Amino acid sequence: MHCSISNTLQCVALGTMDIEVRPPILDLLKETPEDLATEITHLDFPIFKAITPDELICCGWTKKDKAKLAPNVVKLTQRFNNVSFWVQDEILNAGGVKQCTAMVSHFIKVAKKLGDLNNYHSQFAIISALQSTPIYRLRNTWLGLSHKDHQHYTKMQDLFSDDNNRENLRAAVNTMKLPGIPYLGLFQTDLVYINVSHPHCGGQEAEQRQKYVNNILCMLAAYQQSDYSTLPQNVQLQSYLGKERYNETPRRLVEDDYYKLSLMLEPIIHSIPDSDSNKSVSLPHKFRSRNRSDSLPCTMSGSLGIHGSFLIFNLRMSGEKCCVQGPLRRKTIKKDGRIYPVAPYHRYWIQMWGKALVYYDPKSLTSRGLEREEFNSSPYKWQGITEPKMKLILNGAKDAQTQSIIFQLADPGSDTVYKFLAPSIFAGLNWIKHLRHALEGDIQTTPNHIMFGRSTLHT
Repeated sequence: MHCSISNTLQCVALGTMDIEVRPPILDLLKETPEDLATEITHLDFPIFKAITPDELICCGWTKKDKAKLAPNVVKLTQRFNNVSFWVQDEILNAGGVKQCTAMVSHFIKVAKKLGDLNNYHSQFAIISALQSTPIYRLRNTWLGLSHKDHQHYTKMQDLFSDDNNRENLRAAVNTMKLPGIPYLGLFQTDLVYINVSHPHCGGQEAEQRQKYVNNILCMLAAYQQSDYSTLPQNVQLQSYLGKERYNETPRRLVEDDYYKLSLMLEPIIHSIPDSDSNKSVSLPHKFRSRNRSDSLPCTMSGSLGIHGSFLIFNLRMSGEKCCVQGPLRRKTIKKDGRIYPVAPYHRYWIQMWGKALVYYDPKSLTSRGLEREEFNSSPYKWQGITEPKMKLILNGAKDAQTQSIIFQLADPGSDTVYKFLAPSIFAGLNWIKHLRHALEGDIQTTPNHIMFGRSTLHT
């Protein structure tokens, strides 16, 4: 019986799924890690090489018309997601625990070979897949890995750690010899921060901004001179790996389906695992205990630094710093004059750098955690709060508790209003304090409803 992701769920519900989930289109375990890594690299490099400076300078991938402004950046991002989802799909549809373990082991080897080819972009895509919620929760699958596999995985996990602004990965890219494909997210992050600290207001760019941007463009141009033409090519394998399986499906829906399938493979057991078993395996994720209600200052470990000759944009050099960060829920009340009476809240991890908010979206739709690890490490978007008419609106002036956790940012210039919901009174007060300072006291207090023209939106 052939079962796609959705069909697999139906098969389980009908009781027709045994150990084998579906026959694969291609038996990946018969393809060597070298061949898979080589063909993945053949697919990645032409897209990376085609990225133009104009796509990067304007941070076009953060805008609504990103496909037009930064087409090749978007394509390379889609390649990253396609590889990551493909890895999850193959593991979750491998069959029982033994088959899943074999597939995880195989992908660890593929990731290692990608590292040998200096293809950090797709190597990170595979590691990201192995760290995804549907995969890393498969405890029995990870227990079956060999000690050697665990060693290789742990080494790559450390390489892509987000500690100190991905210090290990930046150091590796800095010493990388051609040919190579760096993880593009490093440069995207730096360019976003440059735009936050040195907004492009038209005309001649600020000297610092131009210097930072030019250094990044020069580094990328050097990497684009790589030559992988001497590597062998397998047209059939390349065709299979190049299929765009998931780009037309919203990412969060795919993640939701994978999580459901993961639960069917290894249901949640509400018991405390044996302590000896915990010591016998290195689980693929680092968890940290944190007060879920806190909004935190941005510590030095989260700031940007310089490693050797490799430029890492440092906000401290421009006088800016991350003054507060934490989980917030945001919904649109009004945008470009259009009212959204039933808009849903969306979860983000938000950092405030000077007069800009940097948003990180959650890794999984199913996760409801408020810890930093539950959100992506690369920025999703950023929002400037430098407009002279930008206002902080406090809701429910007579209700101290409500006022402490709910606030709004209004931009009369664009006729846009966003409502924010903090996870606790402490977090809300902390955000309000820093927003007050950033907006230089430009605050107004509203009653329990806000009037927009003829419409009334209740809070």
